[in-house]
Amino acid sequence: MRHLIIDLTFNWLKYAKTNIKLWLSCLLLSIPLCLILNTSNIHSQYLSADYTAINNSQAIKQIYLNDSQTDLPVDGYIFDEITLLHNNLTGIFERSIELSFKRSVNHESETAKVNFISGGYEELGIIPTVGSYEQLDFPKQGSALSAAISYSFWQTHFEGAANVLGKQLIVNKKSINIVAVMPEAFTSFRRNYKSDLIIPYDQLKQVLPQESSLTPDTFTYILGNIKNEAAFLKPLNKHLQTEMFIFDNTELKFSNGIGINPTHFNKVVKRLNLLQLLYYILLTFSFIAFCAFYCAESIKKQQEEAIRKLCGANTTHIFIQQIIDITLTSLLLIIVICALYPLSNHISTLLLPSLKQLSIAFSSSKFVIFYGSITIFLFMLNYLQRKWITTSIGRGQSATISEKIQVFSLLSLLTSLAITSVYISSLVIFSQINLNNKNMGFVADNILIASFSFPQSSSEAFNANNSAQQLMQQLNSISIVDEVSLSSVPPLSKRSGFSKWYTVTGQAISSGKSASTASHRISPQYFKTIGAKLISGKSMQWQQYQKVVVNKALWEQYFEGTELSQAYLLAQFNTGKIKHKVVGVVNNIYNEGADTPAQPIVYSVISALTGFETIIIKTNTPIKHVENELKKALKTLSVSFNDLSLTPLSSLVKNEQAPRKALLIITIVCAIILLLSALLYNYSSIKQLTAKSSTELALRRAVGARSYQICYLFLRLFFITFMVAHIIIITVFFSQYEKLNDFLFKQPIFDLNTIIIVHLIILLAVVFIIAIEIKKTLSNSWNNLT
Repeated sequence: MRHLIIDLTFNWLKYAKTNIKLWLSCLLLSIPLCLILNTSNIHSQYLSADYTAINNSQAIKQIYLNDSQTDLPVDGYIFDEITLLHNNLTGIFERSIELSFKRSVNHESETAKVNFISGGYEELGIIPTVGSYEQLDFPKQGSALSAAISYSFWQTHFEGAANVLGKQLIVNKKSINIVAVMPEAFTSFRRNYKSDLIIPYDQLKQVLPQESSLTPDTFTYILGNIKNEAAFLKPLNKHLQTEMFIFDNTELKFSNGIGINPTHFNKVVKRLNLLQLLYYILLTFSFIAFCAFYCAESIKKQQEEAIRKLCGANTTHIFIQQIIDITLTSLLLIIVICALYPLSNHISTLLLPSLKQLSIAFSSSKFVIFYGSITIFLFMLNYLQRKWITTSIGRGQSATISEKIQVFSLLSLLTSLAITSVYISSLVIFSQINLNNKNMGFVADNILIASFSFPQSSSEAFNANNSAQQLMQQLNSISIVDEVSLSSVPPLSKRSGFSKWYTVTGQAISSGKSASTASHRISPQYFKTIGAKLISGKSMQWQQYQKVVVNKALWEQYFEGTELSQAYLLAQFNTGKIKHKVVGVVNNIYNEGADTPAQPIVYSVISALTGFETIIIKTNTPIKHVENELKKALKTLSVSFNDLSLTPLSSLVKNEQAPRKALLIITIVCAIILLLSALLYNYSSIKQLTAKSSTELALRRAVGARSYQICYLFLRLFFITFMVAHIIIITVFFSQYEKLNDFLFKQPIFDLNTIIIVHLIILLAVVFIIAIEIKKTLSNSWNNLT
């Protein structure tokens, strides 16, 4: 028996070594399996909140207000209403800010990253290394300022001393008492942010008296157990719209992420879902192709087994051979998957560059499960193949009815799936092309963004003598500079600025009552420098501090049907609301990328440099030369500009478009693989079928049948099975087609021209293959009858 097993194993290895179809089938099936496994790992890690040290993640849900354009934090009055309706739920606010701190009056000032969070430590299962969270958990008004420090901060600044509790830190010139040390596993309450201090959100106003109570960079959560999210949100949104008078187009939504901006989270998840859709389509197709290959090989194996039985092999020998074939085929598939898996990491990094910091582990347990599943499936397929499909051997052999039905059924399913998959891929390709060609509201050519390390302390603040206007005059004198301007939020800079703006009727320019409006401070020539188009009106001029320009998104939402001369906004200051005249409307500038909705923005003129501005230069001169000239010009100013760096805006656009272009390439590659694989498998299967039916075809020709009549017999059986398979595939498509809307941009789901073209190309190719193979077989009909 041992010699038999060794002999059968060597025979299989020889068979696998020369069988190109086996390797291609395994490769085709392994590619989508690797990619799906990789994206599912990314998805699970992206949803993971391990960096927060939260042990009870089911007790917290991120919630936000969405008005189809912006995602904003939930106002306190809405949380109050939620608590009245569901007394087991509590609202939590979290905001992250960098602040200056000192260990004592005698120490130098340093920068610390601070998390302001309402509380809920006990419910979330966050266990302190030292101390207690009692004074940090929803402190009462007037409580002494308290903070917890991170484990790394404790080790770095206090050398892990146990007597750290009760010590004082001076944060933003406020004395704060240390009451706890966070666990070692804690990094931050935000992804990609390393916190040093954790302070109660209710004490934010005490630490930063000038700060707005709620800004769009604040994250909001619900603390408590919510079993059914949809059942919770639907009546709540209806109640808020009728009782609390929030806008009809505004609704509360949950985000599955923790510590991630909902807009960014939804963008990443959308790309992941699109990738998974493409990969699952490719997997389904590859799986059917693999089954078609395995069934074709099983027919050969059945003939081999019949001959071996005639030579004396018993049932046990045949069963052992089947076991060896199946286990080694499954093992080969797993080996190919393991070899290709690292490549899928590189593909995912290219498509999702913001996730490159995630470490995608190689899960051996999943591959063991895969191996077991594939082996069981092949055993079942092998059993069904031998039970239902009959075959014959000898010179007079011909394809049986069951063999023909099996071949044409698999070919029909494969062809139908190829048509549907190529059509869906075509829609995605057209959509990605539309998105890449979308006007981002600015022209990036020959634009350089100059950024600096600005002084941040009040003693180094810029004076009126070093105002923005004087800086622009100085830079305009440089001969190599065509145009120059200032902006607090240049395109694709990942920066933001917010202020409180209202209509003259008191309506907040936001989805909530307290959330601020995106506000960009610019110099008068900003729109001209970046090539932004003013739809109506004009830009502001220097010292026109009560005139503003708004973007198209804000105008359409709040001033639709209003004359520009009648448009005013109110700005909230400490002294009250001040009226501002809207003098222009600019086209939407997509500061966060083409696939992020444009949010309402107010543009106001810069009054004086504050340390957060960026210089935008339009020039054809090489960067190095511009940098030298810029440094010379800035030296004449009384303010020190340090760490100058120049970045071409075109490179930022290129980086922003890179994931979408990679996604477009992946989609095109998937479509090509599907199309070529379908044609190759059709060609291979039809060739085998016609070769096995060569005697039958020769006899039909000999008794007077015409070539087209013989072709008709094959095509009739193919189209009957194809219609059945296509109806099933189309039914499945119609039941799920609405989900495609999330992935399409300016592209209808039902494109008649594309439907007709895809059907014609693939079906004509199949008919051509069948006709050519039958003609080849008939041309040798006398040889087949000899």
